Amino acid sequence: VYMAVKLDTNLSTIGVSLAASGASLLWTWGNMYLDARREKKPLREFITVLLKVGGGVFSSTLRQIVRNENDPNVDLSGLHLGSDEAEQLAQALEGNRALTALDVSGNNIGDSGKSAIGDALLSSSTSKLQFLTCSEWSITADTSSLDLSRKVLNAADAKLLAGVIKFNRALTTLDLSENNIGVVSYIKKDKLQGTSFKKGDTVQYNGQQCTVFMEEDDDGDLMVQNISGVVALAEALKVNRALKSVDLRYNSIPDEGCRQLRAAVGNKSITLQLEPQRYS
Repeated sequence: VYMAVKLDTNLSTIGVSLAASGASLLWTWGNMYLDARREKKPLREFITVLLKVGGGVFSSTLRQIVRNENDPNVDLSGLHLGSDEAEQLAQALEGNRALTALDVSGNNIGDSGKSAIGDALLSSSTSKLQFLTCSEWSITADTSSLDLSRKVLNAADAKLLAGVIKFNRALTTLDLSENNIGVVSYIKKDKLQGTSFKKGDTVQYNGQQCTVFMEEDDDGDLMVQNISGVVALAEALKVNRALKSVDLRYNSIPDEGCRQLRAAVGNKSITLQLEPQRYS
């Protein structure tokens, strides 16, 4: 790219050539360049990101996290990481006890990446991570109140958030109202695992806990709710000692999800808002 600038070569042509080269690294670089062109970002910014990725920033940081040799604050923002990299990061986080703040904003980790990181943090007995910045929200040391209402958040977003608030000691107020944390979808019966498929029964789909919302129709489909995000939030609330108010109204949370959330709060002095729901 530098030589092309010096020679006044058509940079768009170079980007297309890289993206069409067939080599995975060149493919990534080419698409990164084309993205930068579409977003009208300065060439200098593109080169900075290219050097980060080409220099193996993610790989070296991953090794440090696995070895607990990382800085307390790790910045992986804007590295064009996908779901595969997010899942690698999740595996590295499981045994880490040195990381307190993580920035993964400006990437495209997708729902599977969010779920993987959230699951890793929730299952970890050594994690110290309390602060995280992603493309949808940010929790820093100064965040005592977080309003995420009407952000179209789903179960995967809730799982990632749950992994962070589990050990967070700064956040006292959390508003998650009017989202889609209790995701509703139609699934073929033969894709579900369970002993009973009546309305209200708990079943498994792709390893995630769901509740039957509507029984099997003539096409063999059931309407089920993915409550894995709700379950994750309940697990986090069992451990969290700082939250005083949590608003989860209008999230399509079924009775089983509400039961788990109430049980998680128990006798804690937390105001938990769950009603009314979108579906009855």
